[in-house]
Amino acid sequence: TDLLSTETLVDRGEALGDDDTRPVSLLHMDQIEFADVLVLIGMDLDRESLWYALDACLLTDEEMAAGDPAWATLADPFPRWEPFAL
Repeated sequence: TDLLSTETLVDRGEALGDDDTRPVSLLHMDQIEFADVLVLIGMDLDRESLWYALDACLLTDEEMAAGDPAWATLADPFPRWEPFAL
C-alpha cells in the first residue's frame, strides 16, 4: 500500500462500520514500529528503478516456505564486506 494513498477501509469493503472512514495507509503507519523500514534520501532518485531493484530482492512464497536451510543456498548478490571495528 502506498502510504500517500487515500484509499479507505470502506473502499476495500473492510470497514468496521458505516462511520469507519479510516484510510488504509493509517493502519500501515500504526504498524511501522513493528516493521523494517528502508528510507532512501537523495536528489533525482529514480523511484521506479529503485522500486523494481528492491522488489527483486524479495523472496517468493515458495522460497519463504522453504525456510533457513534453503535460504543458505541462495546466491548472495552483495559484495563481501568486513564489519568496521571500533
